[in-house]
Amino acid sequence: MPENIQASVEKKSNPHLTSPTFVFSLILICVYVVIGFLVGDFISPLSTPSSVLQFLAQCDGPLPIYPWTLVTSIFLHASIIHIASNILFLLLLGT
Repeated sequence: MPENIQASVEKKSNPHLTSPTFVFSLILICVYVVIGFLVGDFISPLSTPSSVLQFLAQCDGPLPIYPWTLVTSIFLHASIIHIASNILFLLLLGT
């Protein structure tokens, strides 16, 4: 019986969707789309002034980092549902 399960798992795996080239390409496409939406121009995102870039130019430098900053940012960055979904996806995809 274990041989049948292993054979069915091997048949279902698609090496094209799990290859590093596909994964990195998908990540680069997502980053390009997010930058395009934030800036407002997909062709040459850094040549067009946008409200996001103007806001970032007015921001102050980074605040000093205290020892408790990492811990508080982990637990205070979102709701409990967000943290639970992060843990679930880490469990499912991180192994």
